[in-house]
Amino acid sequence: MSTNERPHILFLNMGWKECYEGPDADDPTRGNFGYLNTGENYQDTCECYNFSNLGGFCFGNHPGGAGTEVQRLGGRRGAESVDDVLVVWFSRNPSTRKAVIVGWYEHATVYRRFQKPKLGEGHLLDDKPLSFKTKAQFQNCRVLDYTDRSFPIPNRFDEPGGYGQCPIWYGLGDEFLDKVWKFIQDRKANQGTTIP
Repeated sequence: MSTNERPHILFLNMGWKECYEGPDADDPTRGNFGYLNTGENYQDTCECYNFSNLGGFCFGNHPGGAGTEVQRLGGRRGAESVDDVLVVWFSRNPSTRKAVIVGWYEHATVYRRFQKPKLGEGHLLDDKPLSFKTKAQFQNCRVLDYTDRSFPIPNRFDEPGGYGQCPIWYGLGDEFLDKVWKFIQDRKANQGTTIP
């Protein structure tokens, strides 16, 4: 794949944090998922480590137990994983209540089912190992600063085919995916971009 060729893209919805580097009382996971406290006392949950470096990798987790259709991402039918996927993480901003791109993993491995961590893989939360759905080399992962979280992700009420209750989403077609790819390439080059 050339550096300018758009890869297969998977979108994963998660709770809102600033850093995603582990539990942090000053930066808890917030959101409207049922597993999160919707009152004042938010807590850190499965995605809190999504951009934490562990042995040179990031291990990504999303809420719920939904499986990933790896064949939609270039994987063989029946395969348990697929490589070289662009995983785009998005979340609903608690202030604006609009979903935006929060970060991404490039050249990620995506699994059909959650993976139990092996020795040296994964993280612990409340002394229990966290399974993961995707992983990528840390150098290929980026979480955006608050001020850069501006690319809108439409829900099904905003636009037919937008994301719904399932945290796994495959996008809105080529035009939308091209805009996402351009946004990420521009951010990597530290250039501005026009937000759709």
